[in-house]
Amino acid sequence: MSEPAAARSARAEYRERLSRLREALVVIAQAHPRNLPSYEEIACLHELHAAHEREHGREDRAAAAELRALRARERGARGLRSPIPSDM
Repeated sequence: MSEPAAARSARAEYRERLSRLREALVVIAQAHPRNLPSYEEIACLHELHAAHEREHGREDRAAAAELRALRARERGARGLRSPIPSDM
């Protein structure tokens, strides 16, 4: 017996949300201060935040988060050290 289309769609949506959650958890863990994140990892966290804000229709907050990501990448490109002190 085949699965109804609505159930397949709900299952696919669930898998997509679960996949996005796993990706978010990885980004958050990498950017945690105890892991001494690089500027690139911090930029990824800001991009994740921008995507979240966009999903909720808050374009102004998303733009601000993208600007923070850009600035983090610029700092990394200049060769600056991690913003998190290593003696934490």
